[in-house]
Amino acid sequence: MATFYNWYTHLRSTELGLLTDGPEDSAPSYFELPVVIGHNLKGRSWGAELAANLRISRATQLRARYAYLRVDLDLEADSMDPSVSVATEGNSPRHQLGLGSTHDLRWNLRLNCDLRYVGKLTRLPVDGYLTADARVGWRPYADVEFALIGRNLVDDRHLEFPADFSGGRS
Repeated sequence: MATFYNWYTHLRSTELGLLTDGPEDSAPSYFELPVVIGHNLKGRSWGAELAANLRISRATQLRARYAYLRVDLDLEADSMDPSVSVATEGNSPRHQLGLGSTHDLRWNLRLNCDLRYVGKLTRLPVDGYLTADARVGWRPYADVEFALIGRNLVDDRHLEFPADFSGGRS
């Protein structure tokens, strides 16, 4: 088991400058609103990871893992950040769970099966998902291996992160 707690200061933010008129001799006239990178974001993250392996026979091993993550970000009082800097705290799943097994079969064959759940992203349009992978490997010689691998066997597709931050699906 592993736990962690992190405290951050002076994280990157996007700050608005002062609205000013463009040069007087410019035609047409315009306004300037500078946007600069600042360091007015603070926050903390904490969580835990738990993993267990169990060998139930010479040929079979089981694995389980769980991870929990919390991120809490806040703008400093003097920040003029109009963007979604604070929203990045929802860009990571809060819960992740995995189960797996390895089976050493006859004739130098090995079967690996993995099932994993990844929780939803709370600030983005990404739902949690469940997926499974499987692999059969054959090792005819110590330095040679052939493998047949299947990924994402539960569904044909799932969104892990949006292509853009406007909320569109990818």
